[in-house]
Amino acid sequence: MKFRVFDSEGDDLAYGCTKLYNLCYTEDGKDFKFTTDYDQMREWLNEPNVLWVGHNSIRHDMVVFNRILGIILTYQQF
Repeated sequence: MKFRVFDSEGDDLAYGCTKLYNLCYTEDGKDFKFTTDYDQMREWLNEPNVLWVGHNSIRHDMVVFNRILGIILTYQQF
């Protein structure tokens, strides 16, 4: 399993957010992946065998990803 430490930025907090500006992550703390493309975000977030690690990800990021990107994520993935 891969561990990815991530952060995302949007135009508001969880339920007020209407746009994601970016998603970035690292697996080793040295190399960072960054995108502003929603299709790329969906691809990354749907990759199997990845545990996403982030600050407040259940109450914010997961809510925003589900609403804005239209994908179904659960807390077990975060």
